[in-house]
Amino acid sequence: MTSTEVETPYYTEQRIEIPSTGSPGGVLVGTLVSPTVTTSLFPPSVVIISHGFAGHRNYCYHKLLAHKLAEPSMGGLYSVRFDFRSCGESADLIDPALGRWLEHDCQDFTDVLAYVRTKLNLYVLALVGHSRGALASLLYVLKHDQTIPHVVNCSGRFRTEFIIDKCRRASATWDQDGGYFAENVPRHLKRERVWVPATETFNLARPDLNELANLPPNIRVMTIYGMEDQVVSLQDATMFANVLTDRHCLHFIPLADHNFYSRQEHTGARINHNPQVVELIAEWLSPAAIAAWFLYSRGIAVRVPRLVSIDGAAHDVRDFGGWTTQGRTVRHAYLYHSVAEWHAITERGKQQFRLLNVRVVFDLRVANRSNRTPSTKTEYDIPGVKWIEAALPLASSSSSLVIRDGISKSTLSNELYHVLNDSVNAVRKIFELIRDEPDKPFIIQGSVAGNNHHAGIVCALILLIAGVDADTIARDYELSNSINKSSMTQNRLASNKSSLSSPGTNNKEDSTEYDDVPWMARLWSDYETMRRLLNMIDADYGNAEEYLRRYCKFDTHDIDTIRQNLLQ
Repeated sequence: MTSTEVETPYYTEQRIEIPSTGSPGGVLVGTLVSPTVTTSLFPPSVVIISHGFAGHRNYCYHKLLAHKLAEPSMGGLYSVRFDFRSCGESADLIDPALGRWLEHDCQDFTDVLAYVRTKLNLYVLALVGHSRGALASLLYVLKHDQTIPHVVNCSGRFRTEFIIDKCRRASATWDQDGGYFAENVPRHLKRERVWVPATETFNLARPDLNELANLPPNIRVMTIYGMEDQVVSLQDATMFANVLTDRHCLHFIPLADHNFYSRQEHTGARINHNPQVVELIAEWLSPAAIAAWFLYSRGIAVRVPRLVSIDGAAHDVRDFGGWTTQGRTVRHAYLYHSVAEWHAITERGKQQFRLLNVRVVFDLRVANRSNRTPSTKTEYDIPGVKWIEAALPLASSSSSLVIRDGISKSTLSNELYHVLNDSVNAVRKIFELIRDEPDKPFIIQGSVAGNNHHAGIVCALILLIAGVDADTIARDYELSNSINKSSMTQNRLASNKSSLSSPGTNNKEDSTEYDDVPWMARLWSDYETMRRLLNMIDADYGNAEEYLRRYCKFDTHDIDTIRQNLLQ
């Protein structure tokens, strides 16, 4: 990596060289844009930007987009834009006579992704490709890496076979010559005349993009076309939309051509529409848009999902089932998470509770709060329900005071991690129930104060054992924000208790378990905190299974049984 080329208050830009496994001794040349501040996503996330035929890493919208993604409003996204082999400054192919095939492009993607994941420790959030780069991006996600959740297709071709007709129209002797010369191709910082063999064109014409229908439903695609594109027919845009259905977002830019430029009618001056492309992509990849897609793609209403209202309990109970993993689904109506206040439950609420068929409640609320609801649960009078005290210890800095005391998300993750290490007995009780009595639905009981984080840890550990991916778990954890906010807002409207007023108010006469807990602190169950925590679990234990083996003393058969009992 060379010295920094460009510095601004919110990003740095560096030229990088990535070893090419397809051209030993050669490199892929790229540009890494690093935000100076990351605010929304953890682990830090990167967008890979690729170019089309006869292109390079700095044409069209590429540089503009890279700088836009690094803005704080985008959460501070990293980006790498690179030159494919035989393009820009990157290495030549081993056999130039064969031409540059899509398989070569996919191999280059593999090298770039390995570099950003292992050397830079970045999470690959999206691939953004133009023209041929869009085709390569879609095929790469389809055939090689379905962990990449977002793909942007700018001016990509759906009917790949039409590329052959294009070449024949451009050169009457294309078939006889076995190819054609492309003029003014950027290569090693100058323009060159480059031979494009027919074998390369035939390779580009081979893919059947109807296969994109087989992409996992959680992968979404945005397509952007210029309305005056003379290279790819606009009919191809509708074909992408038809195959990808509701995971697809389509935009047309009036007057723009294949590279998103146009000419002023009277003067002939060139008009650049690429800033519009950048704004569309940035909005689509914004933290708010990604969070909304997470809910929509899993069939969850954007409003608080999977909630069961219990009359008098102030807060709803949430079903943690429904997430998919390896072709199976986490059981519905089996694992619940609650911050309900059971001491106020009404007779109607008890009837609603019985309909859940819950047999066990694991109460994780901290036992040393003098004003918490009673630990003796007989007064709740819900027959057939066993209440088990499984209080987790408070973190040393008290995770319930995050906002007021200025504790960072990184520190909160560390605190919660230590809570997990100190809670082996409680965690073991919960997993023993899953192993031994899978016919007994149960509730993980937290509170709206800091113990909601504790309950979130345990629910995350259960989902990890079920095989749910880390991104889904962290997004699910983030749902607690909307759930708690909705419930607590209603509670504030119905109550004048000073404990639910703004931070700093503390009327001991009316105190509850919310005392001294700032309003926003109770809502802070965010994506970044959970991703950091899950990373620490992987770093220290290897994975969640190893935690159960080493600390809870479960063996492989126990863990397999637990997993099977969690899935349907």
